[in-house]
Amino acid sequence: MSDPEALRRRGDRYYAGGWLEAAAESWQKALAATFDPVAVARLHDSLGKVWAQRGQAQRAFEHFQLAESMLDPDRERDLWLMVAMHSALAQARMAHADRAYRAAQRLTAPAEQAASHRRGMILANLAAVQMDNGLLPQAYDTLQAALAVLDAAKLEDYGYAIFTNLGGILIAQGRWEEAEAALQRALRWRKGLGVHALTEMSRLYMLTGRLPDSVRLGREVMDRMWSSVMAFDKEELAHVGALLGQMAYLAGDRGLALRLTERAQSLYGQLGLWHAWKNLGGVVLTIENGVPPNPAEEVVRGLEDVRRFADLVEIMLAQNLVSPTAWAVADLRNQVALKLAAGLGWDDAAKTRLGYVCRLADYGLTAVDRDVVERPQRSQASWDRYIQHPGLSVRLLSPLGLSPLVLDAVRDHHEQPDGAGFPEGKRSEHIAPAALVYGVADRYAAMVLGQGLSHSAALRTIRAQAGRALAESMVDCFDKILREAALDA
Repeated sequence: MSDPEALRRRGDRYYAGGWLEAAAESWQKALAATFDPVAVARLHDSLGKVWAQRGQAQRAFEHFQLAESMLDPDRERDLWLMVAMHSALAQARMAHADRAYRAAQRLTAPAEQAASHRRGMILANLAAVQMDNGLLPQAYDTLQAALAVLDAAKLEDYGYAIFTNLGGILIAQGRWEEAEAALQRALRWRKGLGVHALTEMSRLYMLTGRLPDSVRLGREVMDRMWSSVMAFDKEELAHVGALLGQMAYLAGDRGLALRLTERAQSLYGQLGLWHAWKNLGGVVLTIENGVPPNPAEEVVRGLEDVRRFADLVEIMLAQNLVSPTAWAVADLRNQVALKLAAGLGWDDAAKTRLGYVCRLADYGLTAVDRDVVERPQRSQASWDRYIQHPGLSVRLLSPLGLSPLVLDAVRDHHEQPDGAGFPEGKRSEHIAPAALVYGVADRYAAMVLGQGLSHSAALRTIRAQAGRALAESMVDCFDKILREAALDA
């Protein structure tokens, strides 16, 4: 396929289905065959969104800047506004909060001449940047202005973010009833898990003494995140960690409260959300130096779930210390595995177990020397040490009370259908089914993110390994899912 418009549409379909690397490959091919500046700008904007979703804000910013430079702000006002706002948001994620604010603020005047939905988008995103800079009164006014220009159809896109942010501002101002009403409206507009709105609502209940409701929502958030087919969003994880840290403090567990709050603060810092980072710094000081209240019974009852959640999050983050791409690879591995599970007709319980396997299987690598992890085949001694990590993962995970089916798949996650895997050299019929799914998903994620291969190159390698290193039925299912994702709706 060489028609640039057909390639762009194919990329759009892949992107809509969550296949970011496949989308990027199609858009890159379209870019090589396109000479129209506006079409080139659209493609660079699309590629920027892929890198933004992969957490690489600098690369995203470079694409957005290229797109912006190719557009005339007067002739292509609507498209230019969208691209320029994407550029501002990328700067915010690069920890350039003040620069991002100035970039977003300059768009308000030209947005007055744009369509109402584009003006609403500019205002909604400007408010988010204002909040990152701690400008809450200004953000409140900006969100109200966004609501004034957005009709019900466009609130479908922006309603969740607008009302969630309004709720957070109203909580900060002590306007409890208005905050609850805003967050209820946010939850009506949510399309995914609604983690941020739920954590804000739980925090509101905690602040107003409604502890049973606060704990109920906190547990709902934990359950939703771990059973979700979606990738873990670091910002949402930070929101949850901050909330659970406060719950642990109310339960009288200062150590757990500090673990969760400091971890949330670290995540906010990584994301460049310095206002949230600064606020949590004050919370940390309160936990360290304050006098915990008498433990609230409602919170104490849920403390074991909170502690387990903290353990699981720290396991995920510890794996990122072994490899800087571990978090992104785990996200993509999880996404692909769960699409495979859906294609194979697995039920929700099996998918949830599979998610645990995809995120936790390599925990044993944290107990292996870094030089062994980086070059396992440099010597027989290194290889002997490396192939122990599945068993190490099982031993380290066993105290968490995970399902035996999860631990079986973790133990088998490097076994191969042809018997050439490790640590036991099992063949297909003796390998846990979740480990066979993991094998295909991990191979794809490791190649496109860890090794930088293209989507097509990774797919060719996977097809070549069907029936040997990878289960043929799983590869066939993967092939079918990708073919369907590329078809016109």
